[in-house]
Amino acid sequence: MKVFHIVSHLDEEASGPSYSVPALTNGLACNNKMDITLIHLYRGKKNCNSSKNVSLFQFHESSFLRKLGRSKNMKRWIDNLKDDDFDIFHSHGLWMMPNIYPSDICKKYGKLHIVSPRGTLYPEALNFSKKKKLIFWNFFQKKVLKEASAFHATSLEEANFIKILGFKQPIILSKNGIDILSKSKKQNKGKEKILLYLGRLHQKKG
Repeated sequence: MKVFHIVSHLDEEASGPSYSVPALTNGLACNNKMDITLIHLYRGKKNCNSSKNVSLFQFHESSFLRKLGRSKNMKRWIDNLKDDDFDIFHSHGLWMMPNIYPSDICKKYGKLHIVSPRGTLYPEALNFSKKKKLIFWNFFQKKVLKEASAFHATSLEEANFIKILGFKQPIILSKNGIDILSKSKKQNKGKEKILLYLGRLHQKKG
């Protein structure tokens, strides 16, 4: 089975997906019955931690409307795919053009298009830059989500938010995996308090 994964960015600024998406593709690549390809925009920064068993395609983004992640080369590459080049297209995240590009080619060949919102459909996330997202929603995003074959949610809460928005497609509930360190850290026996930080200091994170 040939599975294409696409995400806008995988540099350090992308935060969570910069770890979770390559980790997912690396894990899937361990199955010798799966041919995994990872596609993303490249800003000349730190490369993602992809496995040698994952085919990696990187495309530079256009400087025009850069925040949308436009890439003529990426779109042209996707549009030129043949019927037997892939079986599933798995898109990670929303509100960027790389998350829009796969929809038409999947519809053309009748292939599965799975969408992982990656937290972007939470109410707090939707309210962030609300006017810009409303424009993008009406022009691009709504159509892509309505035509998606299925959604991938990483939590029950995220799955519920997808349903609240009225989408009826199947929802695959699969949490993000983590790598367990072989050597555990020594426990702190003193009175010093330890802060475990998860996420970013950002308005949309609450």
